[in-house]
Amino acid sequence: MSEKLTVEKISHCLADPLARLQQALAQAPVQALPALIGELEKLKAQAWSKLSRPSTDNGGQPMPVFDRSESIPVTQDPDMEYLSIHDLANRIGYAEGTIRNLMSNGAFKLGEHYLKPRGRIFFKWPAVQSWLEATGRQG
Repeated sequence: MSEKLTVEKISHCLADPLARLQQALAQAPVQALPALIGELEKLKAQAWSKLSRPSTDNGGQPMPVFDRSESIPVTQDPDMEYLSIHDLANRIGYAEGTIRNLMSNGAFKLGEHYLKPRGRIFFKWPAVQSWLEATGRQG
């Protein structure tokens, strides 16, 4: 991996650990890569989850979040909780494949039950709770 991290793109507190990770990746055996990629996906989901939580100002009021791709402020509902497929599967006791099947067959609807910012799937927990109650399924 020859591309170096730039401080402009990465927060200072993350630049050093990411540089060390790049160095370790260059020396890692190929057999270790699938497990590493799995762990990186978990970290990626945690980062997206953190982004989906509303930021608050000093008075505790939600602040608008700016999506850099559109530069339009998005006010987030402070009661909304967003979950990755992995986190949702753990919470409701379903397999990740079952959740994907429910998405494919239309039981979970894009925009109603889940969002796909930048291709990443996040479930709206209150909408999933309502779906579970309406279908009589237990989580």
